[in-house]
Amino acid sequence: MTTITDLVHDVTNYLVAQAQQNTALGAAFTSPVLVIDGPTVNRDQVLTVPLRLWIGYDAITGMAESGSARQRWPFVGVSGAYREEEGSLTCTAEAWTGDPTASVARASCKAVVGAVEIMLRGAPATGGPGDTTMGGLVQWSQIEEFTWFQDQSNNGMSAACVFRVTWLARLPP
Repeated sequence: MTTITDLVHDVTNYLVAQAQQNTALGAAFTSPVLVIDGPTVNRDQVLTVPLRLWIGYDAITGMAESGSARQRWPFVGVSGAYREEEGSLTCTAEAWTGDPTASVARASCKAVVGAVEIMLRGAPATGGPGDTTMGGLVQWSQIEEFTWFQDQSNNGMSAACVFRVTWLARLPP
């Protein structure tokens, strides 16, 4: 039996797999969103794709933690019982457009973040658009802590949003 130490790895894998097969991140855009698991070896090659989503990576600073988790006993007095985990994972959505208008790049970036948020909203069993439990991996999840960036260059405008996916889980003994 494998001991569950934390869910950062599992949540990362879940989000990468779900984002890569999510039709809202493909069909909803003129070019599909490139989903990237963590940092890339050749960032210049990735930058040729207009819509990008990094899971477990702050593509703006490149220095932030990819994820973190904090655990505690949910109540005192029960030895060997489940532990509660509060975790978070850093993600970055980025959109580049040849259009010099900032609002166009921001709208594309917002649509990528929105597709991830919809992926985590609701529960499929009740007709919701996504799965806040990440397939039963966690009790609930959400997106929070949005930080927006934009940049103008000779090639056009880019907009990026670094955001955190947070969750609460119960880890079995």
